[in-house]
Amino acid sequence: MGKGRTEVHRVPFLTGAVMTTGPGVSGRRSAADCSTARLEASSDGVFAIAVTLLVLDLRVPEPDALHGESLAHALARQWPAYFACLVSFLVIGLVWIHHHALGGLARRVGRRTLFANLLVCSPSR
Repeated sequence: MGKGRTEVHRVPFLTGAVMTTGPGVSGRRSAADCSTARLEASSDGVFAIAVTLLVLDLRVPEPDALHGESLAHALARQWPAYFACLVSFLVIGLVWIHHHALGGLARRVGRRTLFANLLVCSPSR
């Protein structure tokens, strides 16, 4: 590094931190200086997993269990499961939309925000 020159280096793998070196620069950015992109990406991942888990309990009837009826009729008998999946999808979608709107209001994220987001995305709510 040349004298008086500021350089930015990405720290690989899990940290995602940015190191800035140069005169008068302290080095690693704190959690208070993080952009919202990583917060939004991790939250989107949580919502995507939740939506995926909804469909894991839906079952296609076995051909032997049809007893002469059509597949469409057998699936129609399972309407409560499909309706519950649809309602759950809509609720998760609404929570995601509001979470996304709140994330759009923030410019930077601090440690308190990260912990609050962890609580919002936790399955125990």
